[in-house]
Amino acid sequence: MATFRKAIVKDLWQLYEGTWRGDRRSLSRDELAKRPKLVSVQVAEGGSAVVYFSDGGLFYGHLIEVRLSARGKVSEACLAG
Repeated sequence: MATFRKAIVKDLWQLYEGTWRGDRRSLSRDELAKRPKLVSVQVAEGGSAVVYFSDGGLFYGHLIEVRLSARGKVSEACLAG
């Protein structure tokens, strides 16, 4: 789970701070990492997967996707929808 949270922070912290934060207070990277909660995992026939997290109130209800290669390596974290 820590690997997924690191990817979320790496790929989405700056987006949150620069675009989505608005008038809300700034969050540390550690605070941002704690907010998303695991929702589901979708595994494709070829072995790649997407792990879905709730946004913890960070991105106005958008799900967070952490995409994995067939070898289990995180390729990116992004917003869904």
